[in-house]
Amino acid sequence: MERRTQKGLEQVAAFAEGRGKGFRTTRILTITAVDVRGIRKKTGLTQEQFSEIYMIPLPTLQGWEQGYRGRKRPRATAIMLLKLIEADPNGMAKRMARIK
Repeated sequence: MERRTQKGLEQVAAFAEGRGKGFRTTRILTITAVDVRGIRKKTGLTQEQFSEIYMIPLPTLQGWEQGYRGRKRPRATAIMLLKLIEADPNGMAKRMARIK
């Protein structure tokens, strides 16, 4: 086995056993699917209104609401936007209006 690979494996083993020092760890955010239609319905907006206010192209929004059939799912950034809208629809609408 190559020397660097062996050293790397030893470092991983040490870290796993709690003996590792000087390692940098990274948190990984897992983003799950969202209920796009449910979020929109909670706002009381039509697809057209939601699309206009939150600057999501209408065909994209419609595709997401149809269960992603034939379309890509929302990407991580879109999911985060949708989660922010879900948490504070009025606040997000105001923020979006400022950047239009």
